Amino acid sequence: TTDGVLRIRPNKGLMLCLGANRLSCDDLTVVLDELILTERTLLDGIRPAGMLPKAIMTVENLGAFMDMPKPRELLLIHQPGWNTPLSLLFIETLGAEPPWYHFGDLDPEGISIYQHLHRKGRKAVLFIPSFWEKYVDAHSRHLADAWPETIVDAFSQPLLRRLFAAGKWLEQ
Repeated sequence: TTDGVLRIRPNKGLMLCLGANRLSCDDLTVVLDELILTERTLLDGIRPAGMLPKAIMTVENLGAFMDMPKPRELLLIHQPGWNTPLSLLFIETLGAEPPWYHFGDLDPEGISIYQHLHRKGRKAVLFIPSFWEKYVDAHSRHLADAWPETIVDAFSQPLLRRLFAAGKWLEQ
């Protein structure tokens, strides 16, 4: 193994099971706010049970993962850049039902990470908050190089089109 860890902020009512052992995520998050699942635990077959999430959101940056207000029925997963195997493994255990959203930087690498997740796992939806449009003028940054054509051709969202045309990007 790589001895990696997966950081999650579970939804209300989620339980984790390993064999006959069951653990309430609610009891732990009252004190800890987030849970750390080791790669070995995931490979040993830990499974979600109880109240499954109504939606899943992977979040690229740790600050956004920790600070994001979270609805009770949402499961947040810290997806640290290209380190995707543990996120994909855990999402697979949740089944096909809850929709999956990915919230990452709107830069070439962040979009490439999203495309990678979308191809490797079940289909994720790129999450672009509506209020981000207001931040383009004050908070966007210039790219060192142009947006790759493979990315530009793949997306039609107005905010992304605006960033593509201006050669800019937004960080979470």
